[in-house]
Amino acid sequence: MPAAAMTDEDRELDALWRERFGEPLPILGAADIVRAVLARSDPPPAAEAA
Repeated sequence: MPAAAMTDEDRELDALWRERFGEPLPILGAADIVRAVLARSDPPPAAEAA
């Protein structure tokens, strides 16, 4: 069975995923799920200097 072709959205999410987790996007075609995981994994905002 041939691998699924990546859409532009998949490529964008793959780049974000690799930046965040250092590995390829594990799932294609599930943008809502991937975006939710990325949103939850965001580091907390840096504390502003007083």
